[in-house]
Amino acid sequence: MEWLAVAFALLIVHAALFRKLIYPSIGDSIGYRTLARRLVESGLFSAVAYDPIRTYGYPLFLSPLVLIERFTSIPLELLAAELQCAVYLSAAWLLRSEIRRISRRLSEWVFIAFCLNVFVLGYVAETLTESLTLSLITLVGWCWLWSVRSFRSRSWMLAATTGSLLAGFAVMVRPANLFLVAAWIVGQAMLALRRRIGPRIGEASRRAAVFVLALAAVAAPCIPQFYNNIIFGRVATPLLASDLPTLQLFVGIRNLKIVYGLNPLPAVAVQYVNPFAIATSSSIDRNQPLRWYRENPGAGLATIILHEFALLDQDFLFIYIVDISPPYRIPLTMINHAGIGLAVYALWLSIRARTSGGRRMPILRISWPVISLFIVGVCAIYGGSQVEARYGLPLILIAAPLAVGAIFQLRYASGRRRALVAGMIAFYTISAVLASQWMRSQSPVIVKLENAHLFR
Repeated sequence: MEWLAVAFALLIVHAALFRKLIYPSIGDSIGYRTLARRLVESGLFSAVAYDPIRTYGYPLFLSPLVLIERFTSIPLELLAAELQCAVYLSAAWLLRSEIRRISRRLSEWVFIAFCLNVFVLGYVAETLTESLTLSLITLVGWCWLWSVRSFRSRSWMLAATTGSLLAGFAVMVRPANLFLVAAWIVGQAMLALRRRIGPRIGEASRRAAVFVLALAAVAAPCIPQFYNNIIFGRVATPLLASDLPTLQLFVGIRNLKIVYGLNPLPAVAVQYVNPFAIATSSSIDRNQPLRWYRENPGAGLATIILHEFALLDQDFLFIYIVDISPPYRIPLTMINHAGIGLAVYALWLSIRARTSGGRRMPILRISWPVISLFIVGVCAIYGGSQVEARYGLPLILIAAPLAVGAIFQLRYASGRRRALVAGMIAFYTISAVLASQWMRSQSPVIVKLENAHLFR
């Protein structure tokens, strides 16, 4: 079944790549390919390879592929899709190898869940930061389980350093990945502080040294970006030189969500207008968007809640769409939210497991705060933004293995418990589909096109 799942993943990735040949990508995809070519021609520390709204991480990842493209004439987009697919499946396999130490059957089904996650696989064919980001998150998850297992041995230093470098580089791939660094650092601090110190001499010093080394490893990938921002952007920051977060907060007040349309759709930006901001649009300050939240707390809270829902609501498989009502939309939305419901049930089981005994409880007790911080971090980073479906992919990524864990637990539950859980998930799924439909009705472009189709 695992090999069949791998074959399915390869099929979906290459089908998405074939679709991309028919409907070429626009926007950021072109920008990253251009930066990668400039980086190869002029070097990382050059003005032409610098971009105030894009960090160097992803262009650097693409740069070896640019050289291969020159020597073989194989298109960069094809090379990127193949490499990203290989990295993603390899990361999932490494995670599987660590979970296998806890449960062989669970590790197999978690790997299968990664291979069947169509929401993630659709982005592997794109030359965008999402696929590499999700692979790095998976690799950091592998390093986390590795560090927990090897904590009392010398391997902990290697696991902590490897995970820190990956987390730091993830921020250079996409600055919004700061939530990954926060979860990783807190996890390593918990290992160092909460685990009982044994009788071995120098144990406390060893833990402190490894933690400091982990902090340094997190910061190391940021040095090139920090240098370029000072030299070319005249700003002393390791992240973006441009004030992109303020702009995202501003457009996030006006719009709940956005998808991008290609020909034959009449609009490139298909926006879902925020109905709670219409009456207060005159008070929205482009330079101080947070003031609107202070002056309109009720509308602000509703806006944030809808942004968080939009992160979870994956109603399209692709970032660039050509059909606003594809036939797969409703079934896909139902599968999406049923999986989210199972993941929430798994989180609830994890909370309960922290207070009960059992052979596998220690890994749950130590991992639950890290998973919680990861989820809260994603929600905090994107809660005020005009949401693109790809922003919620980190949540969709971890929802798959959590849902598998929930199914495993339900196998041993009573018939009454199964019926209760199934009923609650069904209720949530139906409610989420209705909420998704309501959110679509806030888009003037979608309403206009759907009405035109009805009266055609």
